[in-house]
Amino acid sequence: MSLFRALPYLWTWAILQSTVVGIGIAQLFFPFLTYFPIWLFFIFLIGGFEGAAVTNTNYKIAEDFRKKGKPEEVRAFAMSYSALGNFSGDAIGGGIAIAIEKLSDRYLHVRARA
Repeated sequence: MSLFRALPYLWTWAILQSTVVGIGIAQLFFPFLTYFPIWLFFIFLIGGFEGAAVTNTNYKIAEDFRKKGKPEEVRAFAMSYSALGNFSGDAIGGGIAIAIEKLSDRYLHVRARA
């Protein structure tokens, strides 16, 4: 998404992603979006926002290193650690998603439609 619209504020994409995730969590307890294709759209929207956030962050880090005149080796080393951080965030996010799924299976009852 950042290829279509670059946002100058670094955290904008992450805030948008968090907002969409918050809507998804609220949906677990107070269902207001019951049409399945909307949720497919939300899934792709979250992925697009996450990809844009990672892309913007990587561009900003690389730009900062180049502006400071650091060698390309230093920039590449720092970028490898940002990828490690991205992987860690994905692992933690996946763990939270599994926890939410387990909690909703255990504590939320199926709402039957009349």
